[in-house]
Amino acid sequence: MNYASHFKRNFSPYTGKHIYQKQSPNLFGPGVLFEWRTIEQPLTASKINRAIEGTVTLGYFLSVCADCFCLDIDDHTGKGGGYLLSIYENICRKVGIPSLLCKTPHGMHAFYFLSHPVPEPLLIGQVRRLLRDVPVEVKPTNAIGLRIPTEKGLLDPLTLKPLNKLFDEAVNAAMVYHPAEVFGMGIMPHAIIEGLKERQSKAVKVRTWRKIGKVEEEYGKYGIQAGETNTALCELVPVYRSAGFTPEETAAEFIALLAQEYDGELRKYRRLLQRIQSFYKNEPESRFNALPQKYEGGLFTEVIAEAIAALVIGPTETRQQKSALTMRRRTAQKAVTVIESWRLYLDDVITSKQSLEMWNYLYPYFTKNTSEGFYPISRNIFKKKMHEHYESWLLPFLLEIGYLERSPYPYSSVYGICYYYRINGEKFFTDTPKPESKPKRISKAQARAEQIRAYKQEHPKMSNVAIAKILGVNEITVRRALKGC
Repeated sequence: MNYASHFKRNFSPYTGKHIYQKQSPNLFGPGVLFEWRTIEQPLTASKINRAIEGTVTLGYFLSVCADCFCLDIDDHTGKGGGYLLSIYENICRKVGIPSLLCKTPHGMHAFYFLSHPVPEPLLIGQVRRLLRDVPVEVKPTNAIGLRIPTEKGLLDPLTLKPLNKLFDEAVNAAMVYHPAEVFGMGIMPHAIIEGLKERQSKAVKVRTWRKIGKVEEEYGKYGIQAGETNTALCELVPVYRSAGFTPEETAAEFIALLAQEYDGELRKYRRLLQRIQSFYKNEPESRFNALPQKYEGGLFTEVIAEAIAALVIGPTETRQQKSALTMRRRTAQKAVTVIESWRLYLDDVITSKQSLEMWNYLYPYFTKNTSEGFYPISRNIFKKKMHEHYESWLLPFLLEIGYLERSPYPYSSVYGICYYYRINGEKFFTDTPKPESKPKRISKAQARAEQIRAYKQEHPKMSNVAIAKILGVNEITVRRALKGC
């Protein structure tokens, strides 16, 4: 099995050296001694594969800037499984459910995968601060190694039972945490930005982007054809721009995606660069950063918007107060229409695997949060599409009535993480039955004709003249009522 690529991508190992476990006879008693030794040799893919398969016991060191950390939960004093379980429950409360859990001879290793790399000194310091009262070790570090997890030792983080999955399947399905989810907003300031500067070379940025979202797959299969260049620019340039690419880097990536038979103006590098620079200065609205110009609401959008607008209350003693209340209700109705349209729009995005990759970059944790029922609603959508001063009353009102429910996940302006909301439109729509229609009104002439026909049916042998005398009507009226019977 070739698991080395998955291990390198998710565990942030330093591959310049590694450790291995050597067995030696115990000169002072029965059994053997296990000793870890450092080998100043590269940690190759074949060694990693053998370690994961369990044919050899190896360990690794952490890289300088890592997006993974591990907690070593051991029971060296023989206190038993209850002791290990209590420690595990404690770290789950303080940190969260581990991304990956592996059984070891003396306990467990709890691995946590992060969406953004953090400098190793800062990462280890934050973990130790968070778990200063918990008897666990933070391994590996730059100086302390940790054994590579084995496939057969993987455990389910929720049940602690054997996972019985292939190593790559378990890693790909593992939870990935944003650093702010684990350590709070204190992890976000300039310390991380300064630590990441060394990784911002062109080659690293390209690899990082391809790891996060494979936006080029859709066009890479057949290449960008003539007639598709404008669409491709609108879709790809905003993504490259958000990833931190320079116009020159974006142009190089775009040229690589052009079909071989394409010989249009964008084949000329200078012309392409001009177009891209124009995008960078005045990025056009696209399906990745704005709502469509024409709102497409759902079947019950109008009903929900009207119901919520009716909940806006205020004084109506003067004409100005009545006018202000009317304007607020219209604003609320428009806001709900926009939000419902945004939800439908994002529901379409979720169904497209290719779009999902791009949206995961533009809106961090998009897949995770939408799967939990939370939708991203950025400040720009509120301000530009609903009301400029939305924070003064519109948003608090929508939260107070329960139409919007803010997610528990933090906001970060540094990494572009906006607030996510649960949209509870169904609470304001009740499918009530329509009132019964009123009985149909009939004229006096129609009522008299019905009376005549009913009387004739009861007395079929009676003449029209006799019926007219008995009912007190004209003979002609009787004949008209009975005509055709």
